[in-house]
Amino acid sequence: MTLSQRLRAMLALGRVSNLPTCVSNVLVGVGVAAGDMSQAWSTPVLICLLSVVLLYVGGMVLNDAVDAPRDAIERANRPIPRGDISRTTAFWIAGVLLVGGFGLSLLLGPPAVVTCATLVAAIVAYDVLHKRFAWATPLMGICRALVYFYATVTISCGFDWLRMTPAALAILAYVTLVTIAARREAKPGARGPTGVAALLMAVSLAPAIWLRPASWRHALIAAAVLVSWQLYLVWIARSALSSPVAAGAPPRAARVIGGWVAGISLLDAWLLALLGSPQLTGAALVCFAMSLIAQQRVAGS
Repeated sequence: MTLSQRLRAMLALGRVSNLPTCVSNVLVGVGVAAGDMSQAWSTPVLICLLSVVLLYVGGMVLNDAVDAPRDAIERANRPIPRGDISRTTAFWIAGVLLVGGFGLSLLLGPPAVVTCATLVAAIVAYDVLHKRFAWATPLMGICRALVYFYATVTISCGFDWLRMTPAALAILAYVTLVTIAARREAKPGARGPTGVAALLMAVSLAPAIWLRPASWRHALIAAAVLVSWQLYLVWIARSALSSPVAAGAPPRAARVIGGWVAGISLLDAWLLALLGSPQLTGAALVCFAMSLIAQQRVAGS
């Protein structure tokens, strides 16, 4: 295997096309702390962001390493079943990345260390348990919510629970629903996305009940983009129901799930608009676009 082939396998293993959604998650944490774009470029936030990136990639690699025997049956096109990377190597890579991500939190103070340790525990618990126990599925959503907390304590000593709670519940519910859908990706005859999309829109828009933005104009724009994207994914799925099966799953399934994952940044943009951070809202929308572009080269699910 050439170096470029090995690199492509590593990028696929870590699902790096989804990294922009990690960036937008961190931006929400900044927004919850009543921060602005200038704080998003501060050294502590950049350290937190690098930590989250390492933890995300490490968690994705660990997920594939743990699931390798099952993926050999259901998702033979993944790097480990395909033989591009050995399972042992994947475990080592995951361990180094997770330890490195946690190590960076030591530079950010005790609250960040505790939050990051909780995040690492949730990542490992999800990877080990999610295929064995259905109740473990929400752990993925908990991981994303913990990123909000992690970024917030990086620049603030405490939480504004009135701002954090609706945001955290929204990302937890959204990611849990997407994770449930992704678990069915490789199963022929899986139900269409209409019901899931409706639920995703409901949990995404619900924070508006509690959060009152300074500018409803920015919030309405973010909400319109979010809803339009969900409707678009339903449309492309329904227009491709007769697509041929490839590698055990309809192409539309991977495309829709990848779109939902990229849509995490749209949810983040909407939350930032509700939190009154227009510049951070724009940055989250850019993250969404970057994730979509990256998914053209590296699958998001």
